[in-house]
Amino acid sequence: MNDDRLPHLAGAELDLDELSADLTASGGADDIGAWISRPAVARRIALHIARRLPATIDRIVTAGPEASALAASVGLVTGLPWATVEAAAVGTGAIHPGEQIAVITAFASDIDDAVQAVRDRRAAPGAVLAIISSEAPNGMMDGSPVHSLFIRDGHGDLHQGAST
Repeated sequence: MNDDRLPHLAGAELDLDELSADLTASGGADDIGAWISRPAVARRIALHIARRLPATIDRIVTAGPEASALAASVGLVTGLPWATVEAAAVGTGAIHPGEQIAVITAFASDIDDAVQAVRDRRAAPGAVLAIISSEAPNGMMDGSPVHSLFIRDGHGDLHQGAST
């Protein structure tokens, strides 16, 4: 979504280096429960995600640890409805055939199952984003691009992410 559709984001604090430090200080990058429960951190993550979503997205789908908190945070910022998936089943919310879906996970390792759950419901992944990847993402099973807010290097440090 661009800033025109989200005027309430104008001037929002979006410093990725500062956010990276907050994730690390909040119990470590792997402890999503520690950092997603901090409203200021959850809001800034949601702002970063919202700025990366195309205007064609109909719904947010999240999977993995703390999926509901992540979906609610992004949904509140974007105004989009959301659903969570657990294994192959929808956990909360609904996914409708034909929808353009933003698949969002905390960790890149949860992406493929979430995308498959979306496709199983005849919806289309319109954007795929992980907050943290262990390395530069190299696409999903079909080669679609995966975007990451942060890439974790071999030393555990977070760096600004990329897309493939």
